[in-house]
Amino acid sequence: MNYKEIFDERGNLYNKAHQIAPGARKAEGEAMLKWLQPRADETIIVTAAGGGFDACLIAEFLLPACARIICVEPSPLFSSLIPGSFEIINAPLGEIPLPDGVADAVLNLAALHHVNERQNTFEEWTRLLRSGGRIVLGDVEEGSSNAAYLNNTVDQFTPGGHDGKFIKPGELTEAFSSLPYENPEEALEAYEWIFRDHMTMVSFSKNLFGMVNGTDEQIAAGIQQYLGVQDSVADNAMFYPWSLRFFRATKR
Repeated sequence: MNYKEIFDERGNLYNKAHQIAPGARKAEGEAMLKWLQPRADETIIVTAAGGGFDACLIAEFLLPACARIICVEPSPLFSSLIPGSFEIINAPLGEIPLPDGVADAVLNLAALHHVNERQNTFEEWTRLLRSGGRIVLGDVEEGSSNAAYLNNTVDQFTPGGHDGKFIKPGELTEAFSSLPYENPEEALEAYEWIFRDHMTMVSFSKNLFGMVNGTDEQIAAGIQQYLGVQDSVADNAMFYPWSLRFFRATKR
C-alpha cells in the first residue's frame, strides 16, 4: 500500500488518537521544532500533514506571530481535521502544485517510511525550496525498538499491515549529497510518549496505528514486548520510549 492508500483507510483513526491524548507526542513535537527552527516571516511546507499535528505545533510555537504554513496531504480524508487557518493542498508528495522556490522550509515528520519513490520526492521538495531554505526530515531508525514494534505488533493488528522502510544512519545524508545542499546534519532524538493512564495509552496507540484487529490486551502486550512501559510517579503518568532520526540541510 502507498501512503495515500494507507491513510485513506486509517487517517480518521490517526486523528482520533490525537483527540484522545493530545499531549502524548509533546516531546516529539519539541524535537521537531528544535530541528525546524521556524520563524514568523517564513513560508513553511508541511508534507504528509495528516490532520495538522505538525502545523498546529508550529503555529503555537510562533504565537502571537504567524507564518505562512502550507499543509500538503495526499489523503483528503486524513486532512479533514486540518484547521482552516492553514493552506491545504491534497496532492501526491512527489507532485506538489506550487511554484519553484516558494518555501523557506520543507518538513516531513514520520512519514518517509511509507514513501516508495524517495529520491524523486526529495527532488520535488528541493524544487520548492528557495536558495538558503532548509529541508527537515524525521523518521524511525532502522533497527530501533519502535521499528520492531511497527513492523511486528502494528503489522499484525492493522488490516493493511505495516511494512515500514525505515532510515539507516547516514542514509539521508547520502541521499541528499547528489542534490544542491550544504551543511547536512543528522542525529537520533530519543524521548517518550506520555499518557495519563493505561487505558489512554492503549486507546491512543490502537487508533494512531489503526490496530482494529487487536484486542486491548494484545496491543498492550505488544507495547510492553517491544517498547516497555514505565510509570512516572512524580507526573502521575505512564510512558513508553520513542525516537526518530532527524536530518537537516540547507539548499545552496
